[in-house]
Amino acid sequence: MKTEDAIYLAGFIDGEGCIGINKIHRTLDSACRPGYFAYELALTVGNTDESIIYWIQEVVGKGHILSSQRKANCKECFTWTVNSRQALSTLEELVPYLKVKRKVAELCIEFQRLKQEQNRERMRGSRKDGYKVTSDEALQRREWFYQQAKGFNRRGP
Repeated sequence: MKTEDAIYLAGFIDGEGCIGINKIHRTLDSACRPGYFAYELALTVGNTDESIIYWIQEVVGKGHILSSQRKANCKECFTWTVNSRQALSTLEELVPYLKVKRKVAELCIEFQRLKQEQNRERMRGSRKDGYKVTSDEALQRREWFYQQAKGFNRRGP
């Protein structure tokens, strides 16, 4: 990404974007257990100007775009989103230029790096039943990051 694009995009994210950690309820599958929550880094930008959202996707070279119209009398809104590793690499490029959301970006970068290391550790271990379950300690740490990011993104005083 060119420096001037990174600077512009960082300013746009400071004003129109959201950097956070999603908490997703999962059912039992190969990596989960009943009542398990997965945590995922997310970077989103929403705007009613479709061209700026497609420009972001072009400049970053990743992510997906969704459109929605909440009410009949409202403009259609376009949202660009990247998650997990793609969000990490994007934030690593943008964090030097962020002003308003720099602290939450740094927290989320730390979260994603820790999560990736925990996942590598988890995949090294094995269990008789074939499941490789994330440890309770790792889940507690992820929940701590989630709560911290949620505090940054809280509305109001």
